[in-house]
Amino acid sequence: MIYGGLGALLTYFYVAPPVRYGYRGKGYGELSILISFGVLPVMGSYYVQTAMVDWRPLLASLPVGILTTLLLFHHHFLHWRADKQAGKKTLVVVLGVTRALRVSTFITWTAYVSLLSLCWPGHCRSPHCLP
Repeated sequence: MIYGGLGALLTYFYVAPPVRYGYRGKGYGELSILISFGVLPVMGSYYVQTAMVDWRPLLASLPVGILTTLLLFHHHFLHWRADKQAGKKTLVVVLGVTRALRVSTFITWTAYVSLLSLCWPGHCRSPHCLP
């Protein structure tokens, strides 16, 4: 219930007043996508199956959450002029296209570094992990 409730609140307040954090241009919307499409589903699934909370599923949730965030971030490039005209402050509008492309590159590298870090030898000490 906690994971679902948190997801519902993140979804609602993305566009709902008075919070509307998806329109503030400070990265709150991107962070909520990371949490909503990465951390919450993976951690929630892990908890439902094991009745435990662990840091390893949190790490495993990062690559998919970051890549989903990147998808949303790239979507803002399609209509940044209309967003700017409407007063919607996405990161692309606030940063400008050139700096936003640099941020996009950073986000991409972060996703793949987080994925590769999961494959680091000795990362998982459980007998269920692959050698």
